[in-house]
Amino acid sequence: MNRGTAAQRGYGARWAAYSRQYRKENPLCVDCLARGVLTSVEHGGHVDHIQAVSGPSDPLFWEPANHQSLCHSCHSRKTAFEDGSFGNKKGKGKVRADCGIDGVPVDGGHHWRK
Repeated sequence: MNRGTAAQRGYGARWAAYSRQYRKENPLCVDCLARGVLTSVEHGGHVDHIQAVSGPSDPLFWEPANHQSLCHSCHSRKTAFEDGSFGNKKGKGKVRADCGIDGVPVDGGHHWRK
């Protein structure tokens, strides 16, 4: 199945400008923040659609209340879960919020990280 280019899916110049401004106003990853970790999204982060959208004609595509700032790792984890990548069935992912995309705990104090 061909998803089309980013621009065809609504992520062209207008989205890029919006994303830059949104990340400037919301500079921290909300998932990391919920775990007590401060992760900047200003450079390399993502503006994520909280509720998945079908494209730029979807009413929620441009709805700010449906957006959240995520770092690359958290965005990749969410996308893998929702879209079914990394061997997961769509919506049935096993990636946990307390682990990175590689499956290693994000908590620096975890015994795996010592």
